[in-house]
Amino acid sequence: MKVIPKGINELTDQVKSLCIKHEKWGKVFELTFSDTIKNALVEDEHGIFVLTGDIPAMWQRDSTAQVRPYLIAAKNDPETANLLKKVLQRQFFNMSLDPYANAFNQTANHKGHQDDQTKMGPWIWKRKYEIDSLCYPINLPGFKIEVQH
Repeated sequence: MKVIPKGINELTDQVKSLCIKHEKWGKVFELTFSDTIKNALVEDEHGIFVLTGDIPAMWQRDSTAQVRPYLIAAKNDPETANLLKKVLQRQFFNMSLDPYANAFNQTANHKGHQDDQTKMGPWIWKRKYEIDSLCYPINLPGFKIEVQH
Protein backbone atom coordinates (compact mmCIF):
# COMPACT_ATOMS: atom_id res chain seq x y z
CA MET A 1 0.00 0.00 0.00
CA LYS A 2 1.58 3.26 -1.07
CA VAL A 3 -1.17 5.89 -1.07
CA ILE A 4 -1.34 7.84 2.18
CA PRO A 5 -4.96 8.45 3.25
CA LYS A 6 -6.08 12.08 3.39
CA GLY A 7 -6.65 11.98 7.14
CA ILE A 8 -3.12 10.81 7.83
CA ASN A 9 -1.69 13.54 5.57
CA GLU A 10 -3.79 16.15 7.39
CA LEU A 11 -2.64 14.91 10.79
CA THR A 12 0.96 14.93 9.60
CA ASP A 13 0.57 18.53 8.42
CA GLN A 14 -0.89 19.52 11.81
CA VAL A 15 2.06 18.02 13.67
CA LYS A 16 4.55 19.62 11.27
CA SER A 17 2.92 23.01 11.84
CA LEU A 18 3.76 22.63 15.54
CA CYS A 19 7.44 22.15 14.67
CA ILE A 20 8.10 25.57 13.11
CA LYS A 21 11.22 26.15 15.23
CA HIS A 22 12.38 22.59 14.59
CA GLU A 23 11.53 21.82 10.98
CA LYS A 24 13.72 18.71 11.01
CA TRP A 25 11.55 17.23 13.76
CA GLY A 26 8.49 17.74 11.57
CA LYS A 27 10.22 16.07 8.64
CA VAL A 28 11.25 13.10 10.80
CA PHE A 29 7.66 12.77 12.00
CA GLU A 30 6.35 12.92 8.43
CA LEU A 31 8.75 10.21 7.25
CA THR A 32 8.21 7.87 10.18
CA PHE A 33 4.45 8.35 10.56
CA SER A 34 3.82 7.40 6.93
CA ASP A 35 6.41 4.60 6.80
CA THR A 36 3.99 1.87 7.91
CA ILE A 37 1.52 2.89 5.20
CA LYS A 38 4.20 2.99 2.50
CA ASN A 39 6.20 -0.09 3.43
CA ALA A 40 4.41 -2.43 5.83
CA LEU A 41 0.82 -2.86 4.66
CA VAL A 42 -0.17 -5.49 2.12
CA GLU A 43 -3.82 -5.75 1.15
CA ASP A 44 -5.22 -9.12 0.06
CA GLU A 45 -8.48 -11.04 0.18
CA HIS A 46 -8.16 -11.47 3.97
CA GLY A 47 -7.75 -7.79 4.83
CA ILE A 48 -4.52 -5.88 5.36
CA PHE A 49 -1.45 -7.85 6.40
CA VAL A 50 0.94 -5.77 8.52
CA LEU A 51 4.62 -6.58 8.26
CA THR A 52 5.75 -6.09 11.83
CA GLY A 53 9.49 -5.96 11.72
CA ASP A 54 12.36 -7.19 9.63
CA ILE A 55 10.88 -10.61 8.89
CA PRO A 56 7.91 -11.34 6.62
CA ALA A 57 5.39 -12.08 9.37
CA MET A 58 2.52 -10.35 11.15
CA TRP A 59 2.45 -10.38 14.94
CA GLN A 60 -1.03 -9.79 16.33
CA ARG A 61 0.08 -7.50 19.16
CA ASP A 62 2.67 -5.59 17.17
CA SER A 63 0.35 -4.99 14.22
CA THR A 64 -2.13 -3.24 16.51
CA ALA A 65 0.59 -1.15 18.13
CA GLN A 66 1.93 -0.23 14.71
CA VAL A 67 -1.37 1.14 13.35
CA ARG A 68 -2.97 2.41 16.57
CA PRO A 69 -1.63 5.99 16.10
CA TYR A 70 -3.79 6.21 12.97
CA LEU A 71 -6.93 6.07 15.14
CA ILE A 72 -6.59 9.84 15.56
CA ALA A 73 -6.96 10.34 11.80
CA ALA A 74 -9.64 7.64 11.49
CA LYS A 75 -12.06 9.66 13.63
CA ASN A 76 -12.54 12.14 10.79
CA ASP A 77 -11.40 10.21 7.73
CA PRO A 78 -13.35 7.24 6.33
CA GLU A 79 -10.36 6.15 4.24
CA THR A 80 -8.14 5.77 7.31
CA ALA A 81 -10.98 4.12 9.22
CA ASN A 82 -11.39 1.62 6.39
CA LEU A 83 -7.66 0.87 6.46
CA LEU A 84 -7.89 0.05 10.18
CA LYS A 85 -11.00 -2.04 9.60
CA LYS A 86 -9.07 -4.13 7.07
CA VAL A 87 -6.21 -4.62 9.55
CA LEU A 88 -8.76 -5.83 12.11
CA GLN A 89 -10.33 -8.10 9.51
CA ARG A 90 -6.91 -9.70 8.95
CA GLN A 91 -6.26 -10.04 12.68
CA PHE A 92 -9.54 -11.87 13.18
CA PHE A 93 -8.84 -14.03 10.14
CA ASN A 94 -5.52 -14.93 11.76
CA MET A 95 -7.16 -15.74 15.09
CA SER A 96 -9.71 -17.94 13.35
CA LEU A 97 -6.80 -19.95 11.93
CA ASP A 98 -5.21 -20.52 15.34
CA PRO A 99 -5.95 -18.57 18.54
CA TYR A 100 -2.73 -19.91 20.10
CA ALA A 101 -0.43 -18.49 17.44
CA ASN A 102 1.13 -15.09 17.89
CA ALA A 103 2.59 -14.54 14.41
CA PHE A 104 1.29 -15.39 10.97
CA ASN A 105 2.42 -15.68 7.36
CA GLN A 106 0.66 -13.65 4.70
CA THR A 107 -0.07 -16.84 2.76
CA ALA A 108 -0.08 -20.54 3.61
CA ASN A 109 3.62 -20.85 2.76
CA HIS A 110 4.95 -22.90 5.71
CA LYS A 111 7.55 -20.23 6.58
CA GLY A 112 8.65 -19.39 10.08
CA HIS A 113 9.28 -21.63 13.06
CA GLN A 114 7.89 -24.81 11.53
CA ASP A 115 10.20 -26.95 13.68
CA ASP A 116 8.61 -25.71 16.93
CA GLN A 117 7.38 -28.54 19.13
CA THR A 118 3.73 -27.58 18.84
CA LYS A 119 0.87 -27.88 16.38
CA MET A 120 2.05 -25.78 13.43
CA GLY A 121 0.27 -25.00 10.19
CA PRO A 122 1.20 -23.37 6.90
CA TRP A 123 -0.22 -19.97 7.92
CA ILE A 124 1.59 -19.91 11.27
CA TRP A 125 4.96 -18.16 11.58
CA LYS A 126 5.26 -18.68 15.32
CA ARG A 127 2.96 -20.42 17.79
CA LYS A 128 3.82 -19.11 21.23
CA TYR A 129 0.58 -18.33 23.02
CA GLU A 130 0.37 -14.79 24.35
CA ILE A 131 -2.89 -13.53 25.86
CA ASP A 132 -2.19 -10.08 24.45
CA SER A 133 -2.25 -11.56 20.93
CA LEU A 134 -5.96 -12.05 21.51
CA CYS A 135 -6.49 -8.79 23.42
CA TYR A 136 -4.62 -6.24 21.33
CA PRO A 137 -7.02 -6.20 18.35
CA ILE A 138 -9.74 -4.76 20.57
CA ASN A 139 -7.54 -1.67 20.86
CA LEU A 140 -8.79 -0.79 17.38
CA PRO A 141 -12.43 -0.14 18.31
CA GLY A 142 -15.52 0.86 16.46
CA PHE A 143 -15.58 -1.45 13.48
CA LYS A 144 -17.85 -4.34 12.63
CA ILE A 145 -15.72 -7.24 11.44
CA GLU A 146 -16.88 -10.11 9.29
CA VAL A 147 -14.46 -13.03 9.42
CA GLN A 148 -14.13 -15.13 6.29
CA HIS A 149 -13.32 -18.80 6.78
